[in-house]
Amino acid sequence: MPTTHITESHLCLLLLTAGIKPRSTKEAAVRHQLTTALPARRVADTIGIAVDTATMWSQLSGGVWKDCPNLR
Repeated sequence: MPTTHITESHLCLLLLTAGIKPRSTKEAAVRHQLTTALPARRVADTIGIAVDTATMWSQLSGGVWKDCPNLR
């Protein structure tokens, strides 16, 4: 209805009914944003994951941080 508001929980229910998992979609968006904006080593240090995992995320999201020096 155009004149009624939708709540977060109702939207979540609608998405789940359509086969979309909101939590995993949100996490994927965060991973994509982080790994395209920062070098993999920085992402790994910041959120506490392995550098190899962050590097894989970066490659999957099209990150271009290969030439970034290893600053610590």
